[in-house]
Amino acid sequence: MKRFIVIFSICLASVWLQAEPVRLDVARALRHVSDAIVLVTMDTGILEQHAPGLIFERIDNRVYIVTDAAVVQTPEGQGIHRVWVRYNDRGISKADLLDDQFADGLALLEATFRHPHNPLEQSERHTREDVITGYLWGYPLSDPAVRRLLTKGGGLGASWAISDFQPTRDLLGQVESFHIAYRPVAGEIDGTPGTVAVDRFGDAVGVVSVLEPTADQSLTITPIQDIRASLKGIVRELSFEPIRGRRGYFRVNGRTADPCRRVGAVILTSKRWQRDQAMPLQQADGFWPRMAHDAREQQLDLDGNIISGEIRLRPSSDADEAHLCQIKLLYGDRQPSFCQPQVVHLWGELPDNSNWFAQDYSEHMELRASDVRAGPVETVNKVSLDGRSIIRPMIWSADDRNVLLLHRTGILEERTLPDLGVSRTLKLGRRPVDMARTKLGLAILVDDAVLWIVDERSLKVTRRIPVPGARAIEGNVSSYDVLVLTADRDQIDIVSLAGQGTKVLTAKELWMGQKSWVRKHEAAEGHTLAEFSDFSLAPDGRQLLVRSNHCLHRFVFEYRSLHYKEMGPPIGEEPGRLVFTRDSASFGFVNVSDQLLPAHPPVGFGSYIYATRNIQAPVLTLNYGAMPRVVAFNEGIIYAQNKDQRMIRYAPRVGVRDGYRFDTRGRTLDILPVPTSESEEVVILSESDLLWVSF
Repeated sequence: MKRFIVIFSICLASVWLQAEPVRLDVARALRHVSDAIVLVTMDTGILEQHAPGLIFERIDNRVYIVTDAAVVQTPEGQGIHRVWVRYNDRGISKADLLDDQFADGLALLEATFRHPHNPLEQSERHTREDVITGYLWGYPLSDPAVRRLLTKGGGLGASWAISDFQPTRDLLGQVESFHIAYRPVAGEIDGTPGTVAVDRFGDAVGVVSVLEPTADQSLTITPIQDIRASLKGIVRELSFEPIRGRRGYFRVNGRTADPCRRVGAVILTSKRWQRDQAMPLQQADGFWPRMAHDAREQQLDLDGNIISGEIRLRPSSDADEAHLCQIKLLYGDRQPSFCQPQVVHLWGELPDNSNWFAQDYSEHMELRASDVRAGPVETVNKVSLDGRSIIRPMIWSADDRNVLLLHRTGILEERTLPDLGVSRTLKLGRRPVDMARTKLGLAILVDDAVLWIVDERSLKVTRRIPVPGARAIEGNVSSYDVLVLTADRDQIDIVSLAGQGTKVLTAKELWMGQKSWVRKHEAAEGHTLAEFSDFSLAPDGRQLLVRSNHCLHRFVFEYRSLHYKEMGPPIGEEPGRLVFTRDSASFGFVNVSDQLLPAHPPVGFGSYIYATRNIQAPVLTLNYGAMPRVVAFNEGIIYAQNKDQRMIRYAPRVGVRDGYRFDTRGRTLDILPVPTSESEEVVILSESDLLWVSF
């Protein structure tokens, strides 16, 4: 019997130990957070403002507290009289403001207190879990009864709400922030900046830094390791601007977050980067290991918290190459810390190799509908949908296996191949305008001129960025920057998703500032870059094509700047969408009328194909029937569609010219070749159907 009891007890304990990590224990968490959660009060002598705060560090008898930056922002004409910190044991101490922009939405306070109020332990659960289940812990400041109590000087206990924290990671898997969609409930915490996120054991995950005024009250949470690193002193922003005419030379600008003025020197280390080279991972203290012991060092100027200087990255050849740059910080004790490395590209001359479809020809080739023969089709799958409701173009999922469709009704759909079934959906609750892919996820422009960033793994909205006047966007999977075309068409905003602010470029300054550098087609005489009618970014993220006053303009996008390269011939008033090949070497567009274009072969209805490196003349023309709809590219294949719903498949290298007719109603709107398939497959969107075709 005793043996049975022992065995049973062991089994029961084993089950409990396995189940324990998913349990929520409020009492246990409370014991951890009670000393560290505080209420911050700013008193101007006329009014009081309150916000939650967190003691995240203690040095001797000083404690460091992060809280809502808005609490220390006073009305004009009223200076801060004092800042008070109220502790859970009803103790009060005066605090000094060290930094009112310690992090996005957060301020830093320093206070002295005789009782031991200790900071929280740092949670490391994000290293093992995709979603951290825990608590938001703060004060219900939105409750009118609470506000009345505070104005009377009454005490107030912190409250909590169970929450799931979703980490946002970069391409290396490192946590950049946490996010949660939280709806405030009367009498509960309202998620204002300074509210603390803890895991189920009471260890600190981070602090709410941004409360964005959206329908789902999406909260952005700054990781606790980043907050602790900022107290020691870190680089908050850093940008590299190439110096024209001096390859490898850059102007470096940035700023530090250094509230205690501990940073004594800023040194940039650099080394040529190999694409298969492993990147260092962030350490528990918020810093990174040294990327290389043999890296070249160049000291930058530090004036207050402003970083500046000129550096040289030494290229090893005339080709494109990349350098890994890392900031080394020296403190008063001369002990260094290293910041996150970043890749800086040295662009060489654009490769002068011929594009894939014209490599065997010395001049442009012409394809006519009469040259097309009937071709075999292996499989066709079809589902009915209203293609007119889809915002084009269709795009691939992050793994290139599923297709993403964005409906004008505000629904993002993921469909699997080859069955075309709906696997996941996201209801935006807003009318979308445009969509693009970025390094941080999907960027969706909605009708109130706000840029929504969607994490594809969870299909959740992680950020919302206002972009006033936006009408179209372009992005690239290798960049954190989003190009935004404004409604007045005279401005392109370069919006950084990595916190480097917004850069604005106008048509006038691009033209006037770089006019002498521009190669101009003779047929474009009298035309100027007066506005941006439309734009398309190449898959490599480097080439940008812009239409203005019926002419085509080519830019090179480098280091958050646009460099005007050439102006091509007029391409008509309403050309179709500019479509790039996957290697960015070529692009094409359809001529939707029979108007003859200046400096173009006289084909009328059809498509024109250019080499991206030279937009002065097309290298290939296609005349395949009235009212051409679409042009698309795959490896060595061109796809097109005309008014008669006849799809043209043309392989220039082997001279194959196939034509197909599919059972679908209405116009063809988009053709999307499958990039990962071993066989030749395409997805076709019409006004009435979505088709998957295997040849």
